[in-house]
Amino acid sequence: MSAYQMHTPASSLPQGVAMANSHGTQKPPEEVTRKRELRLMKNREAARECRRKKKEYVKCLENRVAVLENQNNTLIEELRALKDIYRHKAEVAAKEHRRRKRDYLINLEALLAQLEAENKRLTAKLQYFQNTYGLQ
Repeated sequence: MSAYQMHTPASSLPQGVAMANSHGTQKPPEEVTRKRELRLMKNREAARECRRKKKEYVKCLENRVAVLENQNNTLIEELRALKDIYRHKAEVAAKEHRRRKRDYLINLEALLAQLEAENKRLTAKLQYFQNTYGLQ
């Protein structure tokens, strides 16, 4: 057996703890209490600062949400306005298309009437020449 295993501590603490304590100097209980109080005080202050920062972060997030909601509402209104403009322009374009189509048909009908009149005139002329010169 090694020397380490053979050593038995005098207290009920684990072996490593007893050995560590046996080599160091013990601090007075007031010093231990003071350090503990200081550690607890620092911990409370750190926790307070952490809660403060968390509140600040949450406020920033809430502000950002409000800004984004406003932007979203603005964009929704803009989209509605653009849809109305598009719908109006589509209606105007459809009316214009129908008007042009109607005008085109009127022009075609007028041209057809002219061609029919010309055809009738030429047919009559042809008939006259055939009758006059005996052509058939």
